[in-house]
Amino acid sequence: MTTPVKLAIVYYSSTGTIAEIAKELHDAGVKAGAEVRLLRVAELAPQAAIDSNPAWAANQAATADIPEATTQDIE
Repeated sequence: MTTPVKLAIVYYSSTGTIAEIAKELHDAGVKAGAEVRLLRVAELAPQAAIDSNPAWAANQAATADIPEATTQDIE
């Protein structure tokens, strides 16, 4: 029996372009039989900066359910 590949896709996306690419990579990995975790990098920008850009604010809301990566995810 073959051990499945374990894959962590850790990404940062302000306005959503990279988030969409990360989701496509996630789906491709799952389809190929890998054990895949989709994780986003913690946002460091001030909320005022995010709120000033509608695409950034929309992406923040749309990806809020994706867990943030931690140091344990690297292991």
